[in-house]
Amino acid sequence: MKSLFLLLATCLFLASGIAWADNDNAVGNAAQSTKQYVSDATITAQVKSQLLMDPDIKSLPISVVTEQGVVVLSGTVDTQLEKEKAARIALEVSGVKSVVNKIKVKQANRS
Repeated sequence: MKSLFLLLATCLFLASGIAWADNDNAVGNAAQSTKQYVSDATITAQVKSQLLMDPDIKSLPISVVTEQGVVVLSGTVDTQLEKEKAARIALEVSGVKSVVNKIKVKQANRS
């Protein structure tokens, strides 16, 4: 009888430890997710700031979105040079893993 009680107590103890470990893992994943979100938001802000400070780029029509360190640029600019420079600026920001440049260049009016 004592051995059955001891076996049952051991099983309950181990089960509670597993549940605790799963909970710690969930908390760790949430913390990592929050950290990544903050990091992505910081990268986005820094890219936007650098684009605003560059005199060669009209950055207001450029959208910047960052997910897991990958920056996606979109919008419309006047020249191919602006498009390329925007991507170079984004790549220079700390934490940027890569840049997806979806910026479109306006077509010149041919009247």
